[in-house]
Amino acid sequence: MSLSITLVAAIAANGTTPNVSDRWISNSDGVRCSLSRQIEVGTSQATLILSPDLTTSQTNGVLSVAEAGAKKASVTRFSMNPAQVAGMLDAKQLSVPTGKGKTILPMDGVEPALKNAATCRARLRDQWNIDQRVIGKIATPAQPINGADWLQPWDFPNVARVSAKVNDMTFLLAVSENGRIASCRTLAVSGSSDVADAACASVQRYGKFEPARDASGRAIGSWSVQRLVWRDPQYLYPSAELPASRSDNPISVGWVSPSPTTAFSSLPPRP
Repeated sequence: MSLSITLVAAIAANGTTPNVSDRWISNSDGVRCSLSRQIEVGTSQATLILSPDLTTSQTNGVLSVAEAGAKKASVTRFSMNPAQVAGMLDAKQLSVPTGKGKTILPMDGVEPALKNAATCRARLRDQWNIDQRVIGKIATPAQPINGADWLQPWDFPNVARVSAKVNDMTFLLAVSENGRIASCRTLAVSGSSDVADAACASVQRYGKFEPARDASGRAIGSWSVQRLVWRDPQYLYPSAELPASRSDNPISVGWVSPSPTTAFSSLPPRP
C-alpha cells in the first residue's frame, strides 16, 4: 500500500506525547527480520512492526492500533524507501496516515534496532544467494499475476493426507525476466514436508509474475518471498467429487500473499 509517510524533526508543542510502553525489539525467525515497539497514544495501544524486505530495497511496515474497549485493532500496512529509513535516524517522530487521521510514533532509540535489522537482512541474503547488486537495480518489484492458479486440489499429494490438514509454507522464488519462476526454495513449513515439496513444484510449473523492472523499464530477474496455505481438499470438501485434472473445473484451495508486505507473523488471519 502506498502511503505518505512523514518524518517529523521535532515534537510539536501542542501535540499528544505518546507513552512508550516497551523498547525496540529486534527479531528474526529465519525467514524475515523485524523491529517492533509497543506505544500508548492517548487511550489507544499501538504496535509498530518494521521489516526490511529481503528481495527489494524497501522496508515494510505494519501499524496496529487498538482503541480502548475495541474488540478489534485497525491495521495499516505501508512501505518505506531507503531514504525514508535513513531519515528515521534523525527524526523525532514517524507520522503514519490511518483510517482516522494520523498516528504519531516516537523514533527515539531506533538506531540500534535498525542496524540489527540491516545486519540480519544481509545475513539472510547471503544465506539464500540473493545478489545485493541486483536488488539495487530494482525500481519495480515482481508481482504475481495468477496466484489463484498456483495450487489446485488434484495436485495435493495423497501421502500428505495422513498428516496435517492445513499446511502453511513460505517460499523464496527466483523470478526470471519473462515472469516465469526459475526456482523455488522452501524457507519454512508448518505441516507436511511432502505438501511443501508438491507445492513448490506446482508453483514453479504454473506460477506467473509481472517481472521486476529497472529504472529504465527493462525487465530483470529478481526474487519474491511468498507465503501460501494449502489445505487438504478432502478436509475442505469431504463430500465433493474432486476434479480429476487441472483442466476440469478448477477450484483453488491455496492462498497466495498478494505482496511481500503480508508476510508478517503478526498480521490478522488470512481470508
